[in-house]
Amino acid sequence: MSKPLENWLNARRKTKVFELIVEHSGKALQTADAFQDMAEAALAGDQRVMEAAFERGSLREREADVLRRKTEEELAKGELAPEERGYLMRLARQIDGIANYARGASRILSFVPVNNFDEPMRKEVRKMCSKTKECVASVDACIRSFTDGDVAGAVRAAGKVEELEEQCDKLHMSSRRTLLGSHYRSVDARTIVFSSELLEAIEETSDRCEDVSDQIRVLIVYISQPSG
Repeated sequence: MSKPLENWLNARRKTKVFELIVEHSGKALQTADAFQDMAEAALAGDQRVMEAAFERGSLREREADVLRRKTEEELAKGELAPEERGYLMRLARQIDGIANYARGASRILSFVPVNNFDEPMRKEVRKMCSKTKECVASVDACIRSFTDGDVAGAVRAAGKVEELEEQCDKLHMSSRRTLLGSHYRSVDARTIVFSSELLEAIEETSDRCEDVSDQIRVLIVYISQPSG
């Protein structure tokens, strides 16, 4: 374990906060996992599996929200320096953003008829969902490495998050172009609008992942600074 990080994590309150943050990250990952299952079921036209995945994701997102509030309550006890509390509050809210956007994407997916997408769009949606889930998993790995004191591992995972977010962004732009193709010229405008919003919500989920990994990098820099 990095000595500065070990010393920083050894404070009881910080350790308790990070136990909550690690659990919170796991719930965000489970929410993203449920969304991917839901998307696969929706594309296959399997309503039963889709609804089950939707309910599972809803539950995980609510549990994530509870953990965010618990983290904020723990931090509000005031045993940390204001600057540290600010960094950790921001981290908790950014993790919650991942679960929130994955849940938002699920809501849109619950009524958009994605099983009517053409094959190019199906492939792009599957890739976006897969890359986003991988992005969330990399965030979880980043947080776990950081709390274990593995700074190098956290930095590597943060780099992976950035790489995956860029891939999601490219897929997002490609899928928008697909929506402008001839296959969708006669499709109801409302379906196009909500399909576009679905793509946006998936891409925003990966954006929130990058926010979390950037905040971990900020914490690493903060901790590495000599105390004065």
